Amino acid sequence: MLSKPIWLSIVSVVAICGLLAVSVGQSKPQVPVPSVQVPDVMSKITRPGNGAGLSPAKNGPSPQYSTGWNTVHATDCYGLYISGYYFLILYPQEGGYWYTTDPNFQHVMSQACQTNNYIAFYAYDNNLDWNQIFTFYYH
Repeated sequence: MLSKPIWLSIVSVVAICGLLAVSVGQSKPQVPVPSVQVPDVMSKITRPGNGAGLSPAKNGPSPQYSTGWNTVHATDCYGLYISGYYFLILYPQEGGYWYTTDPNFQHVMSQACQTNNYIAFYAYDNNLDWNQIFTFYYH
């Protein structure tokens, strides 16, 4: 059995080490908040529904989207009302934008934006109107 002064010393050392570990774990540097830069697409979206548009990528030429499955890396999303319709616009890393007014597709797209995962759209015509969506669990 340990004497009372030794016992208090051991408890004190353990408590101080625990406090130091907590203070070190909370001292991560603050990340600066990025500025919001939304491309002007309101003039390019002409109707509600599901569609896409081409614009230059962040680091290169415009993407080459076509009919069929188009897989993109979701980076940013933007929600806004246009003529009474709520649009969710996804901006992929590859350039361009994909939008929808359908709440079910909006839910799926917003999850991909939050995790920066890949997402695929099935475009069924040359106007890049789409009616199917597929998500991936990885970046």
